[in-house]
Amino acid sequence: MYDTGNFSLLISTLRVERDDAEFYCVWQQAEVAPGSGHLSNKGHLTVLVPPQSVIMSVIDSPSSLDGTLQFSCVSDSSNPAASITWWLNGEDITADSSQTEEAGSRNKTFTTRNILSHRFLTEDIDKELRCHILNHQSLPEEVLTEVLYMSDTVTIVSSNNNSSDDDVIIIEAEKLILRCNADGYPEPSYTWFHDDQGIQAAGDELVIELVKFKHRGLYACKATSVFGEYMSSNNTCQVECDRVSASKECHNDVIVGLTIGGLCLIIVILLMVVVVSLYLKKRSTINTVLILC
Repeated sequence: MYDTGNFSLLISTLRVERDDAEFYCVWQQAEVAPGSGHLSNKGHLTVLVPPQSVIMSVIDSPSSLDGTLQFSCVSDSSNPAASITWWLNGEDITADSSQTEEAGSRNKTFTTRNILSHRFLTEDIDKELRCHILNHQSLPEEVLTEVLYMSDTVTIVSSNNNSSDDDVIIIEAEKLILRCNADGYPEPSYTWFHDDQGIQAAGDELVIELVKFKHRGLYACKATSVFGEYMSSNNTCQVECDRVSASKECHNDVIVGLTIGGLCLIIVILLMVVVVSLYLKKRSTINTVLILC
């Protein structure tokens, strides 16, 4: 009860936990009828509390075949609860959203969460997606904006890169980390390829804890979103044998390589011998003809 002793009420410091409530006064004449009184009409005092934070984010979910994406817009701990609307380049798409309210971090405040589930088209690229948050006409409206886009440039970088180009040279049994760089909002999904065959990988990063000789070859990644699908160029991964602990497979490949190299060298030498022999034979024939003449 607020007792001022006169016909006015002054609250110097409003607190939502205490003062957001219904108020009324009781008028009585103690001299006429002690203990009796008349109640005034009730009025509700709303203590305005701006949201502590407003956040717009993409909900991480598997890509939909029909282009449906989900976004979240949250107004945290405000009074009154927020009203949230969604706009795509000036078009109201709030009908594709659902809103819930829950108790905020402070007593008598509310956290409002709105989930947009909208089917986007390829032509929606470069459009602005806006989340409008209105708590009360006396409070400024919050507007969060993100531009929908997808870059057509996809590259692969490696923490193991020890050469001047994009190729990777790594010692057998080391750890290989490849990262697919693709710029877009929302972030695209990723698919990895080894020698043109799809392989399992977690998102934009491909990690091979213990590299084996079979992991050599060409690596590429594909970035996919509602707004496009783009492929990186091939990056070559060369796996070199560890002189001490190289696998049998690696040693065998080295032996095969040396054997092939040796055979090639022998073939080259034989060809040179044949060419020289033919040259000497031809020269001897010419000399014989000259002598007979």
